[in-house]
Amino acid sequence: MGEELEMTVEGTVAKVRQDIKAIAKNVKEMTNDVKSSETNGTEDKGEVIANLMLSYRHLEDASMRLGKVLQARAGGVSTYDSNVVGDPREDGIKSEPTK
Repeated sequence: MGEELEMTVEGTVAKVRQDIKAIAKNVKEMTNDVKSSETNGTEDKGEVIANLMLSYRHLEDASMRLGKVLQARAGGVSTYDSNVVGDPREDGIKSEPTK
């Protein structure tokens, strides 16, 4: 039973982080679209961009915090994985765990 729970938590956290990463990608694309588009005449483009950027940062933070859940469950071993939001490599290569 304990092993099943562990797999469920690990798997659920990984899935949620993948979902957050997909949402963050959409927010980043939306930010770029707004930056390159004309205003509609009534919007405050700077405010729109600022809030989109803040939304992206909060998604980064949520992804990182869930990564910390995995780290704590693994006894403090940190693993940089491809589910992190803002991964500059986007190639899925994992680094060696560090303590």
